[in-house]
Amino acid sequence: MRLLLLSFTSLLFTIALTAQRPSVKRSVKQGKKINIKGTILDAETQQALEFATISVHSVKDSSLIVGGVTDMSGKFSLDSPISEVYLALDFIGYKTTVVTDVPIPNGSKVINMNIISLSPDGVNLDDIEITAERSETTFALDKKIFTVGKDLANRGGTAQEILDNIPSVTVDVEGNVSLRGSENVRILIDGKPSGLIGISGSGGLRSIPSNLISQIEVVTNPSAKYEAAGTAGIINIVLKKDKRAGFNG
Repeated sequence: MRLLLLSFTSLLFTIALTAQRPSVKRSVKQGKKINIKGTILDAETQQALEFATISVHSVKDSSLIVGGVTDMSGKFSLDSPISEVYLALDFIGYKTTVVTDVPIPNGSKVINMNIISLSPDGVNLDDIEITAERSETTFALDKKIFTVGKDLANRGGTAQEILDNIPSVTVDVEGNVSLRGSENVRILIDGKPSGLIGISGSGGLRSIPSNLISQIEVVTNPSAKYEAAGTAGIINIVLKKDKRAGFNG
């Protein structure tokens, strides 16, 4: 009788264990995303780069899987449904960096890229000026890039006139800049604040001749730091390489 009772108890335990297995499998399947994290720094100063763009691409077909930006500490954290990926990193005024040696996790759901350093862009902008006869707009993951061609640069205008030619950007007669109807716009020169220009630009835009400008970058989805301050977006004025002295800082 005791043996029969033990056999019956063992049978019940086996049935209960078998019944639990599908739920375990489901939880693993639902939580299979891989978290990719790291920190992006300036290669020369080792300072954190806020609002740098991270794009996660599939190794198989280079399709974009997920994208995001760094926080004020230069940190990023993205969830990818696949682990065989590579990263493309981009930031205003820096070289685009592609990271292909992304480790494939062995039983872990986290890929820690640790510190990734970006180098300042050393592209010869004089060459770009020769080929860019007409102004044009291109679109990146987090921003619009307006390349200033000779058709605008040679008119003898200023940064104010250049901005007024960009879609979604308006400048009033006093030099105040609005982005999509909001005047809470952070304006930078070569990715840095300038004493000439602050929030919404004011009159400082008139002091920058249009022939000194290479590109205008418009970020319409600012990071949490700028959103908390009520900033509707960021406009970065990229100067030609040999014309930068005296405008930053």
